[in-house]
Amino acid sequence: MFAALYIHKFVATTPTFMMQVSVLVPESAVIEAISPAYRLFKTANEFLHARGHGTLFKVEYVGVNTNVYANDGEYAIKIDRQLKDIKKTDLIILPAIYGDVD
Repeated sequence: MFAALYIHKFVATTPTFMMQVSVLVPESAVIEAISPAYRLFKTANEFLHARGHGTLFKVEYVGVNTNVYANDGEYAIKIDRQLKDIKKTDLIILPAIYGDVD
């Protein structure tokens, strides 16, 4: 509810930019920590679109490799951009990880 009110207030000012949101997908990813962050911003865009506004967020998965297998290979996540290709982003989401991170 708070997010919806904040977005409504934000849209009322007619923003003229799109925020780049990058969700990092580490090799030791936990899917339950990755997908909610991605869906939050995608759903906000859908909420705005349904009310006749443009989207505010360009959301992408970023990582070291082009595919990451989360939860010990149970899920495959296709990366939109590799970290080496990112020149600028407005917000990066760092999800929880598990296992040996060395």
